[in-house]
Amino acid sequence: IVRMAHDWAFLSTHGLVFLAVAQDPNATLRQIGDAVGLTERSAQKLVADLVDEGYLIRIREGRRNRYEINREGALRHPLSREHDVSALLGLLPDAETAGG
Repeated sequence: IVRMAHDWAFLSTHGLVFLAVAQDPNATLRQIGDAVGLTERSAQKLVADLVDEGYLIRIREGRRNRYEINREGALRHPLSREHDVSALLGLLPDAETAGG
């Protein structure tokens, strides 16, 4: 029997939000939060952090936002700094075409 602990994850919530946006750049903050298991308000803060740091580009379309991925943004941890976010996007089967 293999048991998995559900109180930790390999990716941070910022990373999970980033991947959720990569999968659906037109997702609302509520949809992003639902995908990651966060409130809409928490998703809003994390998306704002990613925009502020240049990982996401917010594009206003009428009353909605769409997001583009900055694929050249460097990963932040010292063990992965030599890689850009394209390496992270490689985890998603459809991320090569999504998110800009």
